[in-house]
Amino acid sequence: MSTTSASANRKDEGIQPVRLYRALIDQICAQCGIRNPETLYDAATNLQVNETSFSLYYGGNIDPFSALVYADFGALPSERQNAVLLRLLETNMYMFGVNSPSFTYNPENQHVLLMFRVPLVNASADGVLEILEGIAELAAGWRKDYYLLDEGQGSSTVRDASKGTVHRVNARIAQMVGRGEKNDGAKR
Repeated sequence: MSTTSASANRKDEGIQPVRLYRALIDQICAQCGIRNPETLYDAATNLQVNETSFSLYYGGNIDPFSALVYADFGALPSERQNAVLLRLLETNMYMFGVNSPSFTYNPENQHVLLMFRVPLVNASADGVLEILEGIAELAAGWRKDYYLLDEGQGSSTVRDASKGTVHRVNARIAQMVGRGEKNDGAKR
């Protein structure tokens, strides 16, 4: 039995995904006042949105119909690193699904990243920039309390913190990157 991926089906339709990516980069650069967008086609497109750094890459052989996005949430705190990392792993668990965003760690600069993909078909600069603004807001929140504080409860550990914060963060990320599902797997 053979399986065919969605990407393979799109290739048959004659869509050239690299052109979709380049058009998206052209739109983003035009909207942000960045000159010479063609210099960014084969390298990272780095953007700063509300004190959060983003890197966009063409999905290439990994996922040709996607832009891969990495949002730099910042450095791990020097204290409570285990609790922070456990909270991020917990958040990943609740976000798990097809095309879901995921937190990761960059050992080179010791920063936490949120990585996700943006489907290129029907992507627009306005839509991508709106996603980046929302993610930047989440990153600012993470830099404040590392998602360890739950409303009205003060400091907490991962073990006894309510899942309210994690669920709110997950729902917001899923909504922004267009996962199309709620955290419980039910369709919207």
